[in-house]
Amino acid sequence: MNWLFLTSPLHQNHFEKSFSIPEDQLCNFLISFEGGIQAVNAASVAPYLADEEIKSIRMGYKKAPKHIFVSNMDVLLKTCAIMLALDQDEFDEFSPEDDEE
Repeated sequence: MNWLFLTSPLHQNHFEKSFSIPEDQLCNFLISFEGGIQAVNAASVAPYLADEEIKSIRMGYKKAPKHIFVSNMDVLLKTCAIMLALDQDEFDEFSPEDDEE
């Protein structure tokens, strides 16, 4: 599995009380003994890296949300995509290219 690490762990205290990662999705996250998400499977976040809002946040054109409050898997994966510790070469590798040829 190709792990992409976050810049800092995402702890479960940022999750709504009613939300937990579904068991069939747990294999896509590298979770520390204290419950913080350390890394995510590259295939899980690759589609989110193409999102214009996430690109703008990662490039510094927009501010990241001040308060992280994860309420579902979509929000969790978007948050992880924003928090990834990727350099530009790695980012380009996981961003789909426009094939207009």
